[in-house]
Amino acid sequence: MHLIQNRCTGCGYCVLTCPYDALTTTGWVELLPAKCTDCNLCVYACPADCFVPDKPLKPYSPRLHSNYDAVIIGSGLGGLMTGAALARAGWSVAVFEKLGFPGGRYTELDYKGVPVTTGAWTNLGPNSHIGHFLADLGLELDYISLEDVGLAEQYAIRFADGRHYAGLFDMLSPQTRKAWLKAITVGRGKKGDSSPSSLSHLSTTDYITQFSTDPDLLALIDAVIGTASGLNGISMPASEYIELVLAAREAGLQFAMPHGGVRAIIKALVKTLRQAGGQLWLRTPVTKITTDHRCATGIQLADGRLVHSKVLIHNGGPARFIKLAGSKNLPADYVNKLTGLKKVECVALFGATREPLFLDAPITMTPGCRRVVGVF
Repeated sequence: MHLIQNRCTGCGYCVLTCPYDALTTTGWVELLPAKCTDCNLCVYACPADCFVPDKPLKPYSPRLHSNYDAVIIGSGLGGLMTGAALARAGWSVAVFEKLGFPGGRYTELDYKGVPVTTGAWTNLGPNSHIGHFLADLGLELDYISLEDVGLAEQYAIRFADGRHYAGLFDMLSPQTRKAWLKAITVGRGKKGDSSPSSLSHLSTTDYITQFSTDPDLLALIDAVIGTASGLNGISMPASEYIELVLAAREAGLQFAMPHGGVRAIIKALVKTLRQAGGQLWLRTPVTKITTDHRCATGIQLADGRLVHSKVLIHNGGPARFIKLAGSKNLPADYVNKLTGLKKVECVALFGATREPLFLDAPITMTPGCRRVVGVF
């Protein structure tokens, strides 16, 4: 097995998947040749194509149709939600995934008996965007909510100097609380505004400081945004922060995690997709998006076969989309927009404990800390 280390993004999926401990990580993966058995599981666990087998692998050739109403590239959360919904609506759907597991960055991998998340997280529960979508599909999950365990806040706050607050309103003075609530109310009223002066063109920090310059509030907003997206108040548009706050408020005490973790959502979507007649093919990378006069017509698989579709949906990231579609088939300004996107640098550390770490909230925000923005 050959490792192309400069492609590594540090996701750690390969380390979690390798049954022989032939891979280790110091932030970037390292291969221990003496332990490697060439089982090739790492090839199908790596989103960045870091592993090259000593002998080329024979492409997996599933038994599939040559035409579908919709072909979806990537079985992450977005791909599976779209595929399940279209299949339930009567479309013939095929989802193609190059990894050996569905869910992408929104699932869990088992590592020595412990489920470890692949990285993504979002507001959950029956009142969340995902919860409403699952309900529309008729999917009922068993949630464990704040209310179920007797908690009243989604997150507690702990500053680097030791100050600790049970929640946002516990931290804010009456004057700052009133100013923050006014900012959210005004921002909510401007939803949908796309003018050059809209909140989508104004940073969160610049917007909030129109109402309050309380340094603790601004530090907490940075921590909340960092936990949610890896950004900060300067880099996140105010419109996005308003959406973030409104989504959390809608979840309320029904802010919840499904029993079995986020993988339970992925399992439910895969089951729904297949029960509705849709297909999901793992270890089946797409090598090209086929086009006719700059209009997508389908895909080409690693084994050379062509699959045609009326609708093509890509859920594998902007860089891979340009590679598969070909920049010449896309509008120049769109390619420039995609290539100009900045990557977010973030890392997640996960540990399993036998006793709860926190008693007042499931999340601890740490404003003012240089490295840790949120502890779940």
